[in-house]
Formats: sequence, structure tokens, C-alpha cells
Amino acid sequence: MQYVAPILFVITVIVWLLFAIRSRRLNDLQRTISQLPEQDRIRAIQTELGKATSGKSAKDWIAQQKKLRFYAQIGISVVLLIAALYIILSTSFSPSEKHWLMGRSVRSSDFG
Repeated sequence: MQYVAPILFVITVIVWLLFAIRSRRLNDLQRTISQLPEQDRIRAIQTELGKATSGKSAKDWIAQQKKLRFYAQIGISVVLLIAALYIILSTSFSPSEKHWLMGRSVRSSDFG
């Protein structure tokens, strides 16, 4: 159990890096397609990313994808952080300290 929290930290860093790479790709695509005529922008997105824009303009679709990735990144990071904190707190305290953390009084019968 002692290696789980560092592993979760590494996973969090990897997730952030993957999202950063994807966000960079969207930014580069947005810069590139801004030079194209409007009717060619959606086709460029479909060619580059292999995804349909579902009836939205290219600019709106890219903005939506950026927001979606940002919120997903924050959500995944929060879940991993909570899991790491839970593991750290559950493994690094003695039984009497755990009772104190949980807001319960400690009785001698709790230990034996």
C-alpha cells in the first residue's frame, strides 16, 4: 500500500501531460484552420482528428473540445488526488489517531 500514492501521483502527471499534448494539438489546429475558408475548416478537422464536428462551426467545435478536455483533466486529477489522500491517511496513522480523525472517542476496548 505504501507505493500506491506515488503511483497515483505519476498517473496524475501522465494524465496532465497527455491533456497538455492534446490541447497543444487543438491550439495548433485552430491556428492552422483560421487561414482556411470556412467550408474547408470542418473538413480539415475531420482529416486531422478523424472526428465529426456534429453540425457546429469549426471555431465552436474546437472551443467546446478545449473546455471538455479542461474539465475532464480537472475531474480526473481531483479523483486521483482524493484517492491518494485517502490511501496516505488510512495507512500512516495509528488506530488511536484514526479514531481522532474520524471524530470518535477512543476506548480501551477498541484495541483489544
